[in-house]
Amino acid sequence: MEIHSLDNLASGECGRLVHIESDSYMHHRLSALGISGEPIVKCVVKEKSGDVAAYEIRGNVIAIRKTDAKHILIQKTDDALV
Repeated sequence: MEIHSLDNLASGECGRLVHIESDSYMHHRLSALGISGEPIVKCVVKEKSGDVAAYEIRGNVIAIRKTDAKHILIQKTDDALV
């Protein structure tokens, strides 16, 4: 399956988190929230400009800027089990 950055998910789409660049701010932020492994991520809503989106990860909804989402790699999936 093809690997994409998180910012490529459209509203309502899901993906399995496969990698976070280890030196990125988001790696530390998501680790602090207890997000590890390969959870399913769902794009809940995306701002019209596309600069910020809200993602549901293991029952938590967090806003992530597009510049940060580019450092998070996912595999798109039809799995809606978030």
